[in-house]
Amino acid sequence: MKKTWMALTLAAAVAAAWTATAGGEENRELPKPKSTRMVLSYRARAENKLYELDRLRGKVVVVTFCARWCPICNRQLPELAKVTKHLEDQPVVFVFVNTQPGDSGEDIYQHAVKHGGEDFGNCLWAQDADGITQKIFGQRVSQKGTLWQAMLMTPDGGIQQSYSALSYIPPGEGMSFERSALRRDVEHLLPGAKFVLGELPSEEPLKTLARRFEWGDYSVVPMIKTLMSRSKYKKEATAAYEGIMAFADGETARAAEMEKLGYRAEAYRIYARFAGREFTGSKANREAKARMAALRNDKEVKALEFLEKAYSLLSSGSSAQAKPGRMLLEQVAAQFKDTDAGKIAEYVK
Repeated sequence: MKKTWMALTLAAAVAAAWTATAGGEENRELPKPKSTRMVLSYRARAENKLYELDRLRGKVVVVTFCARWCPICNRQLPELAKVTKHLEDQPVVFVFVNTQPGDSGEDIYQHAVKHGGEDFGNCLWAQDADGITQKIFGQRVSQKGTLWQAMLMTPDGGIQQSYSALSYIPPGEGMSFERSALRRDVEHLLPGAKFVLGELPSEEPLKTLARRFEWGDYSVVPMIKTLMSRSKYKKEATAAYEGIMAFADGETARAAEMEKLGYRAEAYRIYARFAGREFTGSKANREAKARMAALRNDKEVKALEFLEKAYSLLSSGSSAQAKPGRMLLEQVAAQFKDTDAGKIAEYVK
């Protein structure tokens, strides 16, 4: 069966940890690398959508910074293919961030499959042509510096550990992920990780659809709902759909709490996930639409929308769009300097 995967492209980096629910002035300061998260846009079926990495909240996440020209990266690909395949039914996701200018997320995916010798498991493929993600996470991959970096993120969104090429796979042990520090640390965190749906269904294509939902691709929700009418999938599809609706209700309630604490832009982002047609008719959909309408003119929300537009231009791969993207980034930093988005823009411009 053909593997389902997403090609991703960097769009933005925004403030607040995955678990940011507390107020206080110290939380409004310029975010440090350990309290930021990435916003990515993935291209699937000719669509270009924003994708926030905090959709993976509750799972173990390995963010790997690599490049096609990197010899150590290429030597590690066969072992990485094996381990992602081995862990594909576990709540762990590998995010490969391609740092090579001019490439796309799809380019690094095709390169990885070519050198890895087999398809990969739970992986998202990202592009960081402008170096913004590396800056946010305090990493830099270059031919004159560090060739390879990885970061292990805990289910609650914290950064557990950073790995260079040598600490990731110690000298004298070859290029085996089996004996690597990263695999040991991933498996140590797995007992605290979980799927939104509790566990993946057993039947295909429902299993693949559920996995895509776990990755944060909510466009599959109508397809899961459709499978409820087919006897072969009815029981598992119904359980999955009910789990998704309960999750949506919980997330909109979490957004409401964040809004009360002053995190209006973050709340707006969460509401937006459930205001689409995928959740039409649900309680979460109605509440999300109502709150988005109330927040639409909020200064924090507008600043974040401009920031995302700037990063969308910068990550497009087009030199013609890079200049207006930079100009918009500077505009956000200047006009919204008292907002989280403005502080982020000032930090990365």
